[in-house]
Order: sequence, then structure tokens, then C-alpha cells
Amino acid sequence: MMRVGWLISRSLQPGPWQEALAAGLPVLLRGGPVTALAYTPDRCSLLRVGQDGALEGPHGPDPLPGLYELRAFSSSAELRWWLGPDGHGQTVLLEDGTGDAPAGATQVEEALEGSYFLWGTVQDVNGPWSGLGEARLPHRLWVPVAARRSQRIQLRFREFVLRYDDGNLAVGEERLLGLQVEREEEA
Repeated sequence: MMRVGWLISRSLQPGPWQEALAAGLPVLLRGGPVTALAYTPDRCSLLRVGQDGALEGPHGPDPLPGLYELRAFSSSAELRWWLGPDGHGQTVLLEDGTGDAPAGATQVEEALEGSYFLWGTVQDVNGPWSGLGEARLPHRLWVPVAARRSQRIQLRFREFVLRYDDGNLAVGEERLLGLQVEREEEA
């Protein structure tokens, strides 16, 4: 459990994913390395976001043809972009913190941190990239994390417990924080 005082969700100007990422990048970079979870019609990719907003995969820049959803995240914030049915991109930037809440922030009762294991174990290594796989998966899932063969990778998240008008508490939001190699005591 972690004490977080507020959560703010801001809509950014509708537009292409490149503009959305450029607008949110200064906030994302405050949290260290930025990772992107990108969805296209034929794949899901975990990519590294450069200081200039360029998306890179294990073999260089990734143009992402047909991108319809992007979640860029770091320990400081998460940017969510999706292609709406009208063909225009919609963007939300989530931040949380303690202390004085900015205008429009939601009061958070409690923050819970956790992680999900990504499917597979490290099968291949390419510099700072690890290729996850297992026998039943036809392709490697490359992640921007340096790891050793047979290790597992976790996607870290934070859930926000909010109090609703009727007095009930519930997890009302979640945001992604980063990737990490499984800690030895968890193995």
C-alpha cells in the first residue's frame, strides 16, 4: 500500500499519436525511462520512447502502421491515446502525487501497487532488449529490459482506491508504471 493524495486525468488536444506523445513527453520523462505499449491490427508491441518521442523496437525505429491504441508510461505518468471511431485520436494523461492537489484532481484514499507477469521467459537477448517466448507462442515479445535467459519480466502498475458519493470505496483507476525483471525472492 502506498499513500497517494490525488489523481488527475487530463484530456489533451485531439490529434495524431505523434502529437499526443510530444505533448505528454515532458511529464512522462520526469519519471525516468518511458515505455510504450502499442496496438496495431497485427501485433502488440512494447517499445522504448526516446527523449525526442521516437518509438524504438529491438531492431530500431518502429513506424507502427495502423496504430489504434498507445499507452506510454513511466513512474511519473501514463499517456493513453486511442483512435476514435471518427478517425481522430483522443488522449488522456494520468498523473498522481501527494501534497497540494492541482485543480481538477480527484482525491485518492489509497494506492495499491502490484505487477503482472508477461507471458513467457527470456529466450533471446539483444543488448538492452529481452525476447520473451515459450513453446506455444509463435513469435517473441521483445521488451525494453535487459535480462538473462530464463528470467521473467513484470509489468508494474498502481491502482487507485477512490471514495464514491454513496460512501463506497473501490478501485476506480489504474495506471502502468514500468517494466522490471522478476526479483530473485519471487522466483
